[in-house]
Amino acid sequence: AAEEVMASLRESGLGVDAMAYTSLMDACLQEGTQSGVARVFELDEEMRANSVAPTAVTYTMLLRACIAKNDADAAFAMYERAAAEGLLLSDSCHNLLIKACTRTGRVDDGVEVVKKVARMHVEIEAPTLNALIRAVAGVSVDRALRLLSLMRTMGMKPSVVTLVDLIDACARDRNPQAALALYRGLRGAMQEMPRSTGSLLITALCRAGDLSNAVEVYGAMMASVTSATADDPAGAEGRAPRRRLRYHCLPTPAARSSVAQLLAQSGHLDRALEAVRHMSAQEGRIGMSEAAACNKEMFQELITRCCRARRIVDALYVFDEWKAGFSALPEERMNTCKLNSAVLAFLEASCRKHSAHQWRVYDVLAMMRRQREVSSQANLDRPEKP
Repeated sequence: AAEEVMASLRESGLGVDAMAYTSLMDACLQEGTQSGVARVFELDEEMRANSVAPTAVTYTMLLRACIAKNDADAAFAMYERAAAEGLLLSDSCHNLLIKACTRTGRVDDGVEVVKKVARMHVEIEAPTLNALIRAVAGVSVDRALRLLSLMRTMGMKPSVVTLVDLIDACARDRNPQAALALYRGLRGAMQEMPRSTGSLLITALCRAGDLSNAVEVYGAMMASVTSATADDPAGAEGRAPRRRLRYHCLPTPAARSSVAQLLAQSGHLDRALEAVRHMSAQEGRIGMSEAAACNKEMFQELITRCCRARRIVDALYVFDEWKAGFSALPEERMNTCKLNSAVLAFLEASCRKHSAHQWRVYDVLAMMRRQREVSSQANLDRPEKP
């Protein structure tokens, strides 16, 4: 219909002005097709050929077309052309240019545009800046944090999604203190922390040896695991509210085993064992298998410390949990998840010293033999060098 109106204007001999061209561009973009996007650039060439000067709104349409075809170079060319023509671009044009940089992975250019328009006191849209921060976080955590600071200075509030992504990025970048600060600022805005985010933070804090903060995050996640059911939130007729477990709030076995290991290393053996028991009860064999695969050091630490403290029952409990997890692993993963032979030998010797546990020596020896078989099989499967 818009094309028909343009055709009738041409046939009548009336001049087609910038407003008409711009309206037709908008209609083409609303089609949501590649042909519609291509038509926008054809109309731009037609305007120039007919000496019709584009307006700032026209350039908004052209920038939208550049984004639709994921062409940041074309977006910058349009932006620079508008500046050369002396047009005062709208805030939406600046936001579209930043969006083009974000979508095409040109985060450095996007950051420079943000700095430039911030000095011009242009109002950047919060979703645009949030998207750029998330993109920058995948390249440079420090720069993403500086952009976050700039965003707050400009009076904007980062989205929950942006903060969660930044916590993930900081934890992976081994910057647990920055991640912790973001986590504490976010807790009031969310009822529950995503499992992967909280777990990454716990693991990063444990890796840094920050026990108190790791336990704080771990405790908060564990506390959010139970909640009142929706149909009986306050306990009808004076009863206590029914509770249900929300397993999606649990820390991952990797995070839980990291906490248990750090607790044991810090001399809190009872708390470490309690963490393992909770993990076993809530995650089952699959969870213990994941823990055995990603953190066999936790099992080794606990077995060693229990044996040194002459707590053979506890040492054997940890051994049994590891054995169950190890046995559930696929054959191809077993070789990298074996316990240290010295740890198993220490457990065997400790069992021999206590008559009540001497029969368990055979279990430990059987597992040592099983590990040797796994190693032998792995060596056989390894391709020979030509």
